[in-house]
Amino acid sequence: HGYHWPSGKKRWTQTHYNWLESLKFEHEWLQIVLQEYIHAVKLASARVDTMTTQMMELLPQWSLAPVVDCLVALRGVDKISAMILLAELGDISRFDSPKQLMAYLGLVPSEHSSGK
Repeated sequence: HGYHWPSGKKRWTQTHYNWLESLKFEHEWLQIVLQEYIHAVKLASARVDTMTTQMMELLPQWSLAPVVDCLVALRGVDKISAMILLAELGDISRFDSPKQLMAYLGLVPSEHSSGK
């Protein structure tokens, strides 16, 4: 297609959307596909925003809110990430140690070889 968003500029901002929507293709079907992709991204973004708002509203009522506050103390973990992590893990007390949890998450280096 030959179109490239300038490197170093932020993507998925209103400016980026405006640029995407201004692109013109030689074939009509390409224009339709691009518009459908833009529409899908906007719908997904709106859904994420709605769910994020709902999760933040419900957090104070959640029994695991204190655990969320602890996880947020870790670098790079925000409240939404902490909530998702706890929802995916289920009962975190099923892990006997932090090492066991890290292994479950795939964050502990290991080797799987046949020994040959």
